[in-house]
Amino acid sequence: MASDTTEAFATRLSQERAEDFKQAVAETDVSRSDLLARAARYYLEQNPDEISSLKPNGHVDDFLSQAGVLPAEE
Repeated sequence: MASDTTEAFATRLSQERAEDFKQAVAETDVSRSDLLARAARYYLEQNPDEISSLKPNGHVDDFLSQAGVLPAEE
């Protein structure tokens, strides 16, 4: 599913990880999609695997807010 500014990506989790995410949703009162989007944002910012395409021109951009997936961080 895609719109002019965003595109959905699907993922699969182990049953144990899925239960962890369900518990996190219950604890934080945020939606599953928001929680996963926040996890993706954190991964993009940290870039632990040093994937060069996630850091164009050598700097970190907040791709998820630019794409309209999440509001800009303050």
